[in-house]
Amino acid sequence: MSESTIALAEGLVCHVPVLKELFDEHLADNFGEVLPHVFMAEVFAALSNREPSFETQREEERVFAFLESEFASGSGEVQEMISVSFLQLLPGTPLGERLRGRLGPELGSEMAKVRPDYSR
Repeated sequence: MSESTIALAEGLVCHVPVLKELFDEHLADNFGEVLPHVFMAEVFAALSNREPSFETQREEERVFAFLESEFASGSGEVQEMISVSFLQLLPGTPLGERLRGRLGPELGSEMAKVRPDYSR
């Protein structure tokens, strides 16, 4: 974990306020420490399951817009976190099916590299 990946997790919560409760639970479960890869997987699970905080497509789109922007401008560490702890989980999930062909150019390009079978 690094400052940049922790900043990504915290920035995501600021950009998508409905994640605040999930983030607070994450902190409580991890003795006040941010575990960025774990938190990203928790966000993925919440989106996949359309937990109550993600009842609107707009909130889902805000998550992906933020990740798209951060992937485009982030360090290699940030890009790896988004790829490994989020994108690679998409194929074969309800969230992945909802998003098929709808990822932005940066995330779509990364997905084509890591899971070429998904992007078709």
